[in-house]
Amino acid sequence: MFGFLLGWFPVQGWSDQFTTNLLKYAPLPVILAVFVSLAPQTRLYRTFFLDEINHDYVRTARAKGLDERVVMFKHVLRNAMIPILTNVATQLPGVFIGSFLIEVFFSIPGLGREVYTAVGRSDYPMIQATTIYLAALTMVINLITDVLYKFVDPRVVLK
Repeated sequence: MFGFLLGWFPVQGWSDQFTTNLLKYAPLPVILAVFVSLAPQTRLYRTFFLDEINHDYVRTARAKGLDERVVMFKHVLRNAMIPILTNVATQLPGVFIGSFLIEVFFSIPGLGREVYTAVGRSDYPMIQATTIYLAALTMVINLITDVLYKFVDPRVVLK
């Protein structure tokens, strides 16, 4: 719609200038990536928050007369962040794989196009290197998520 019907952004292309790429060619792929994953994730996060809001400790905090902001940020958000962090950690490797496909669809030069051509050429070392890269990235994301659990919820003990 933004590319063909309205003509706001070019559908394909890339240039050598950073600002041109950022302002002209990148918005459409970014909008696509965000809109595709936004709705289901937003509904899931809303469910996590609604589940936490109905607990007894939230009612107790409100009955004590705490400010609504304090109740939401200190009590509800802190406890809802554990499943949200877990969900984000499981989704991030998929974002990188999705960015490979977006690079191919929008003719953006990058690792995604190289992987796509490597599959077409049966370039197994390139495919293996990309697989190892994504596996290592997944492990690092999981490690960072586990460390973030400690900062979000002090009850979590790292061993």
